Amino acid sequence: MNIQEIVVPGIVSLVVAIISSLVTFWVVNVFYAKKQARRRDKMYYFGMLMATRDMMEKEWVKALNLITIVFSDNPNVLQAWKSYHNSLKVEKNDMWTDTKRAESRKLQIKLLEAMAKDKDLGYENITWDIIDDSYYPEWLKMHDEGLQNQNKMLSQGLEIMPGMASVVNSMLKGKK
Repeated sequence: MNIQEIVVPGIVSLVVAIISSLVTFWVVNVFYAKKQARRRDKMYYFGMLMATRDMMEKEWVKALNLITIVFSDNPNVLQAWKSYHNSLKVEKNDMWTDTKRAESRKLQIKLLEAMAKDKDLGYENITWDIIDDSYYPEWLKMHDEGLQNQNKMLSQGLEIMPGMASVVNSMLKGKK
């Protein structure tokens, strides 16, 4: 047995081992990183919708609008979102009745429940009762309603007095 018969197979084995390790490392890391990023996004948007489910703030609207992207691999979530989205559409002449509000709330809970059961999240223990039991203190509700009433009165006042809008705008610009 000469040196060539020992060295060449050894070098080939070493090169194959290095290349296969690098390929395996690259495939596992790219796949795993992508999967982790998707799970992180799903966790964030699910958490945002759970946290703001009774407040309906701007963040809530942003999270709703990203459901089709973040949960694009889950047809149950997409269908639940479509149903809930349709319930939120209110024509200008439509009244947001208690019946319509209650139906929309049911669809909102179904959406959150479908999201909780997503395979990447695995929150099978989150039930309808847990989702429906949220905390929104009365004092905060009264505060938010008060702000809404102030904004409504201000906007109505500006509509009544057309010249007043330019006065208010010029006053606001002067404060900057």
